Amino acid sequence: MRKIFYTAVLAVLLGCGAGSITSCSSTETYADLVNSENRYINNFVSYLSIGNYKTLDEDQVDDITDAVLTDSIHPSKYLQLNQWYRIDEGDFKKLYFKIKSWGNDQNGFESGKFGTGSNILVRYDSCYQLDDDFIDFAQSTKGSNLDPNSYEIIYNWNVSYYATTYYASYYSTGSSYECTSAGMAFPARFLWYGGEAAIIVPFSLGTLSDKSAYTTLYYGVVKYTKPNYLPQ
Repeated sequence: MRKIFYTAVLAVLLGCGAGSITSCSSTETYADLVNSENRYINNFVSYLSIGNYKTLDEDQVDDITDAVLTDSIHPSKYLQLNQWYRIDEGDFKKLYFKIKSWGNDQNGFESGKFGTGSNILVRYDSCYQLDDDFIDFAQSTKGSNLDPNSYEIIYNWNVSYYATTYYASYYSTGSSYECTSAGMAFPARFLWYGGEAAIIVPFSLGTLSDKSAYTTLYYGVVKYTKPNYLPQ
């Protein structure tokens, strides 16, 4: 199993040992938490009327990624715009995503394409926590990062290394760093600068804090661009 598995296991152990926000009690096992998350996601998928999603297995994800990043084959040969997909196995199991825009490729295929080692500026217009009250978005909204003083940069993006190489920078009154969601970074492999996606991220693919709190998130519109600056 790859690094993302070990990161998830470590986060669970730390959460149980340190008395994190969601404690591991004798009445709620890890299996219970996974079953609850499955219910949240299934309910939300029904709510969004995306029951016609298509599934991708680990080999398909690897093949499409290699074709797009290595062989420069347009992802539209394999994926459709505005079609929901679910990853059924492997490192990104249970991730749902939809490509809303490929981004700007008007200057040729190679121009503006994200590749290994790219820094990616990530902005999202909405982020919701899925739970039994997910329909009440006023209660479950976690916000956006559209404020110019609050943004996220994924450094040295690389599909070969998942959770351990993604770092977020949030700037408002200062800066902080944390391991960011591998699920958040996933669609970048298919996009040019300015591309957009929607994502449902299970807690196994979330930040370290999401893993320890067992938080499942839905991002309405995530936009991936090349930073025109890097924070000092």
